[in-house]
Amino acid sequence: TCIRRSGFKVLVIGNNKSELVIEAYDAKKHSWILVGNLPSSFVIKHDEMVECNGLFYSLLLTPKAMLIIGGGFTEEEEEEEEEEEHEKEGKVIHWRIQALPDTDNITNPRLLSCRNALFMVCYNSSQDHECILMWRFESCSEVWIKMDPMPDVVSEDMKAISLSNWFDCVGVGKFICFRALSTQKVLTYNVCDGTWR
Repeated sequence: TCIRRSGFKVLVIGNNKSELVIEAYDAKKHSWILVGNLPSSFVIKHDEMVECNGLFYSLLLTPKAMLIIGGGFTEEEEEEEEEEEHEKEGKVIHWRIQALPDTDNITNPRLLSCRNALFMVCYNSSQDHECILMWRFESCSEVWIKMDPMPDVVSEDMKAISLSNWFDCVGVGKFICFRALSTQKVLTYNVCDGTWR
């Protein structure tokens, strides 16, 4: 489930017998609409759909990729559609598959939105250098940009307080915030100036 600022408010993907279906809830009309389906072979990472700039993103376990879902409407176009009182039942929500960056020795990749940009974060479990790795997705060029690596001193602090490779992460304002399950301390990354604290 994912919230949008306008138009369709909630997007849900679930099993319906032998296929995966996409349903959308329009809060203005108080109704659900069946808007599309996906191949039944897709395995979606549970409960981790992210909305960014009007598109919905989710990591797939099978195939190993990112699913992008969007209706092709900008907010201005949605407002025009409302003024013309066109029904959205006939509109098709398009989807496509995006390859992930080459990521060896990583665990628990996650997507998050921060300052109108989509990021993928994961924990590098390499024995040589354990740290958090991040990529920013450029939707226009459809490429992943690897962010500057975590400084060694920050990585050492993180390893000292984290008893597991699993971590919470969320975008808040201009910060990506991380918290290991074993502590209440928060590690932040400033997406504007690239600094860790």
